[in-house]
Amino acid sequence: MAEAEAKRKIAEAFEQYGQAAMMDMVINMLPEYAKQLASPLSNIDKITVVDTGVTALMAVPIK
Repeated sequence: MAEAEAKRKIAEAFEQYGQAAMMDMVINMLPEYAKQLASPLSNIDKITVVDTGVTALMAVPIK
């Protein structure tokens, strides 16, 4: 019953505040989303960079 009440309140907030309510929810969940997204990176213990010897055209000396 508590879960249904919580969902009803969320629906009411969306109705009343529209896009602002949606943005608030998205912004509040971003830290947890980023944590879950980045967690597989903690399993990386070694990175190998392969240089093919081809100079990239985008490599411009900094003046």
